[in-house]
Amino acid sequence: MGYMEFVRTAEIGRRHKHVDLFPTLNPRTCRTIDDIRTCMRLRYQEYCVNRSWEALEQFPDGLERDQYDDSAVHILLEDQRTGDPVGTVRILYQSFEAKDPQFPSFERSDRFQKHMRRHWTKGKLIEISRFTLSREHSATKVSRADLATGIFPALALVRGIMRAIAYDDVDTVIMTVAPGLQRMLSRSGFRYHDIGVRIDHRGIRVPIYRELPALLAELFDKNVEVWRYITDNGETWPLDRQALERETRYAI
Repeated sequence: MGYMEFVRTAEIGRRHKHVDLFPTLNPRTCRTIDDIRTCMRLRYQEYCVNRSWEALEQFPDGLERDQYDDSAVHILLEDQRTGDPVGTVRILYQSFEAKDPQFPSFERSDRFQKHMRRHWTKGKLIEISRFTLSREHSATKVSRADLATGIFPALALVRGIMRAIAYDDVDTVIMTVAPGLQRMLSRSGFRYHDIGVRIDHRGIRVPIYRELPALLAELFDKNVEVWRYITDNGETWPLDRQALERETRYAI
């Protein structure tokens, strides 16, 4: 991004007051083992106890985990009023130079893996996974109005992701999501590419991807309020208007 584009982004931030959409929700990057264990404990509650996606006896210590956790960056979402953990998500990184990048979505879909290997040509690729919000906590309840507007508490986790990867040369993001979450993200202004793969994993899941700078540039045009919130008004990821023009058009 050129200097003048950076200046224009700063001017936008000065002209428009930044509103914190969820002032009681604080996402932060886990720095200690205890924080990561809190994330795993919340995942256990949601995945094993509340949804029965995983067998309780697999995790006798009450911590849901897999082989990817040791290399992941974990985000913990807390209710600032009480300190309660109410959400978590993790970020898995691979650089373009990696000979054999390992991701959960690659493990579950050979077609998606081959597609991304053909067309990922630069920078770092991240997978967002274990996207979890507490069903029981009032701070993360989703109303019908939230569904209609696309302003819903999961965006606080997205804000945590953006803070964690700021200035980290991330080029492309992939996720495997439920169709419902895909629709909610779309209502918020996030448009991902879908190559038509469907995975049977805890129900039907959809692997999706997008070049991150282009995703955020399009979000700015579609829903500037959400863009301001997740990028802290451009501080963690300044607007790059040329990203849409540069975006590689992946062949399906």
